[in-house]
Amino acid sequence: VLFRSSDAERSLRSLLLDHDPQIHARSEALSCTFDFYMLKPKSAGKKRPYPTVKPDLDNLEKLVKDACNGILWHDDAQVVQVVKRKMYCEGNDRPRIEISVNAME
Repeated sequence: VLFRSSDAERSLRSLLLDHDPQIHARSEALSCTFDFYMLKPKSAGKKRPYPTVKPDLDNLEKLVKDACNGILWHDDAQVVQVVKRKMYCEGNDRPRIEISVNAME
């Protein structure tokens, strides 16, 4: 699915604020995990468990980090460690992004 990043950013910001209206931006150095669950393209077939299709993982990470500025953290420069994964939904799973944010020790 092609999307305009500004629209996707706005949608993600809205979802974050709807999920927790009392959320406060953190100010310390952070470690993040981003799990992107995508619909598996029909063209991938059953033999390719990890299709190499767009959007690419770096662009997905940038979208989330930009959208979270001022919500989960003050600036994405605070994110000093990242684990990111692009996975594909199975069965009745829905596409989603799972975000975990932890202070660095």
